Amino acid sequence: MNPKEKALQQRMQVLRGQYAETLPQKIEELETLWRQIVSGNQSHRLYETLIHKAHNLTGSGSIYGFPEISRLAAELELLLAELQRLPPAPPSPGEQAKVEELLHSLRLAIGEPA
Repeated sequence: MNPKEKALQQRMQVLRGQYAETLPQKIEELETLWRQIVSGNQSHRLYETLIHKAHNLTGSGSIYGFPEISRLAAELELLLAELQRLPPAPPSPGEQAKVEELLHSLRLAIGEPA
């Protein structure tokens, strides 16, 4: 490995570590927004924000070497987009369970207890 490749690899390790440190907060933001939806706020804007944050994790997870984060976030993003298309109403128990299972899996994927 030449010095430039080694320097690039070291820089990516630093960036990966910095990204990993932000993951708990990113997941907490998803959980907070979801709790708002479950508690009765089914605004289009709230869903948009939640979908956007899940989408960001979908892309950034793979870039920084966390493919499981990307996979789970993509599933979450698709599920939320489906729920957003439904008439405004609180999520059903089944829908709620699916979203919460994905959020739980995201916590586990970053090595945090849910």
